[in-house]
Amino acid sequence: AVAESGLSEQVDGARRVCLQLAAQLLDKGAQVLRLLAILGSPDLSKQLAVGQHLTGVDRQAPQQLVLGARERYLFPVARHRAVRQVDADIKSHDHGPFDAAFGRDEMEALVAEAHTVDRPVLCHALGGEGLRVAVEAGADSIEHGCYLADEPELIARMADRGTFFVPTLTVYEFHRESQSPHVRERALALQRPHTESIQRALAAGVRVVAGTDAGGHEHGINAREIVLLEQAGLTIERHAFADHFSYRAKDLVFAGDFAIVMTEKDAVKCRSFELGDAWYLPVRTQFLDDGEEQIRKQLNAMLCSRQTPAGG
Repeated sequence: AVAESGLSEQVDGARRVCLQLAAQLLDKGAQVLRLLAILGSPDLSKQLAVGQHLTGVDRQAPQQLVLGARERYLFPVARHRAVRQVDADIKSHDHGPFDAAFGRDEMEALVAEAHTVDRPVLCHALGGEGLRVAVEAGADSIEHGCYLADEPELIARMADRGTFFVPTLTVYEFHRESQSPHVRERALALQRPHTESIQRALAAGVRVVAGTDAGGHEHGINAREIVLLEQAGLTIERHAFADHFSYRAKDLVFAGDFAIVMTEKDAVKCRSFELGDAWYLPVRTQFLDDGEEQIRKQLNAMLCSRQTPAGG
């Protein structure tokens, strides 16, 4: 394990969580190991390469982080990845929704260095000091933001800066049905302030967008997030068209300054329209029972019939 060196209990615990999450989620790639070394030992990449468990980290003062981040670690990493701050995990016993993972100096260094190579900074922050540090340090997107309503000045700052707000309602719906009592309790406790945060953010002009935090729950249910956002107060105008409709550019000109969301199937027909703020939901095909095999047989039969010479 990485040797401890007098790091305070609070910072040690937060950094250890970050290191373990990053090691699990980012597949231990060489670029990632250099980023992880910011938070721990210069030999951290060697420790992870042999699969040893992380139980502590070496201390590195914030000013050293600021001075060394660009040349030694962050600059090469930021060319390939957005930088994420992991705030308190709802499933953790040790850290609650108001506990921060990074200090202000660290967060400002990470944001500044990512921005030098035009990479966005996406911060998972629920509330408290972690949320404040993320917004004030200039993060480009706040994921979760469950307790934004507690600090209206942060909402105003996000609106002024064009910071995205990604509430990730789907994951908390999933957590409210968790078998773990502390997970269920936290998810239920933040439901009301989370909804209020979304409503206040929308009223202030913050760009609220759909994101599911997939990985903490079932994949492939992205559309559910849009339903939950509408229930929380997001305005959605529905425009129905017949199946297999032949779109013209003027068909997609609507009143109001809204983004357009369509299925991937329809988006293929609209590529040449230069719509601007338009998005599509990917289509995934799933066959029932032996449907795939039946379609293959029919296609093969059609191909064979076309290839058979006239007269036998």
